[in-house]
Amino acid sequence: MVHPDERVLLQEAERRARQMQLINEVAIRLSSILNVEDLLQEVVRLIQTTFGYYYVNIHTVDEESGIARCRAGQDIHGRREGRDLRIREEGIIGWVAWSGEPLLVGDVRNNSRYYFNDEIPHTRSEVAVPIKRGDCVIGVLDAQDVRTDAFDANDVVVLETLARQILVAIENVELFEALTRSRVELEQKARALDDFAERAARAQEENRRRIALALHDGISQLLVGARYELETIRTSPYALPAGVGDQLEAVCRVLSDCDEEMRRIIFDLYPPGLEDLGLLAAIQHYVATFEHLFGLDCTVLVLGRPVRFSPDAELVAYRIVQESLTNVFKHARGARVEVTLRFDDRRLGVTVRDNGPGFDLNCPKRERTCFGLESMKRNAERVGTKLLIRSKPAYGTTISFTLSGNAESHQE
Repeated sequence: MVHPDERVLLQEAERRARQMQLINEVAIRLSSILNVEDLLQEVVRLIQTTFGYYYVNIHTVDEESGIARCRAGQDIHGRREGRDLRIREEGIIGWVAWSGEPLLVGDVRNNSRYYFNDEIPHTRSEVAVPIKRGDCVIGVLDAQDVRTDAFDANDVVVLETLARQILVAIENVELFEALTRSRVELEQKARALDDFAERAARAQEENRRRIALALHDGISQLLVGARYELETIRTSPYALPAGVGDQLEAVCRVLSDCDEEMRRIIFDLYPPGLEDLGLLAAIQHYVATFEHLFGLDCTVLVLGRPVRFSPDAELVAYRIVQESLTNVFKHARGARVEVTLRFDDRRLGVTVRDNGPGFDLNCPKRERTCFGLESMKRNAERVGTKLLIRSKPAYGTTISFTLSGNAESHQE
């Protein structure tokens, strides 16, 4: 037969074991919850169901309004929202929120600070502890029971331990939310930057088009007209002073060279035929003209059935091929160039390969000077693809990328 004193000791030991188990369980559960409301409600649920208290709640301090706002609560029947209380003026919770000290009341009927709540009318004892960040009270953890003297100093210690765990969990959630907000803001800024880059690229292309048309319709026509006028004078049947004919011929050659250079500039500014004829025809025309102007050995190899892509994607592909050939002319004169277009269902693989001198991809000096490569990379990223560059000194350079997305299959 168990002695009454032993029974009391056994019950107390079991109670403390449940308290330690609760502290451990709360620590485990809080580590996996990333929402403050869910976190607080889970704490009050665990405390209430573990000990069968009449009511458990958590209030947080709103310093601006001077209100302790109930954020979570649970009674013996389940979840129950509590009332907001004025700090210092209303209730044991309001006093703890103001003082920053725990308060244990064995019989609330004899305590002037107790605030009667008709939704939980059977409270007889109450214990409340502050949730503190440093010296600042940010909330109150409160437990109530229908028995008088239901709580003791050990309960205060347990609730204070739980309050510290709640603080750490809240700080973790706040950190997570701050990081999430930062990530969202960064994503929004990245999207805004992408949108700006796309608008800037479109504006740049429109400016290129306008300038190309202005040069073609204006200066180019004036150069051609001036050259024809001089040719007419030079070949007229009337005698010209000695040496004037030769001078006119020299001026005509200069004007012819200027006209050729103007055509090259116009050609570089705006791709002829891209919108109407498509990417394949535009690249073939560009490569043929480039070969004629600069004397490079260029070949276009087409594999698969040609398809059309979005205007932006086709323009980016054209610009990358254009910049690749320009780099070959600048850095690998005399090299042979092969442009391969591989059409495959809704994808297009583009490769520009030369047998020039190549370069070291890891050279720091290259990173400071190869603005053309960086421009090509940005253009590729703008349409959701990645530029691949392979090069090695004495082994030439290969630039490739793949376009994918909606495509309309047709023979170009």
